[in-house]
Amino acid sequence: MGSNVLTKQVHDRQTPSDAKKRSKANSGLVLSGGRWTPHDLRRTGATIMGENGVLPEVIERCLNHKKPSKLIRTYQRQERLAERRAAWSVLGDVLDKIVNGVPRKVVPIAAAA
Repeated sequence: MGSNVLTKQVHDRQTPSDAKKRSKANSGLVLSGGRWTPHDLRRTGATIMGENGVLPEVIERCLNHKKPSKLIRTYQRQERLAERRAAWSVLGDVLDKIVNGVPRKVVPIAAAA
């Protein structure tokens, strides 16, 4: 599925139901603040991560952005997986608190030896 498909589906479900002949159930993405796009979710996630102490360079890796200079791209090839995993966890905790009113409780599972 291409990214344009998702964008079109989100857009269509924000169009008044009479214009597209959709039922009210299919226009559930309409928000009082106006139209939004899937890219807005990336921006919101990055903002939440930043507001909760995630370093900007880790956020950029989570967003899969290209590093700013060729020199950095050539010599700094670290993936920062642990930091990225922690950043996504921070975002998940905030979203859980928004949705459920309480932070989630995740129990780590020991890796098999």
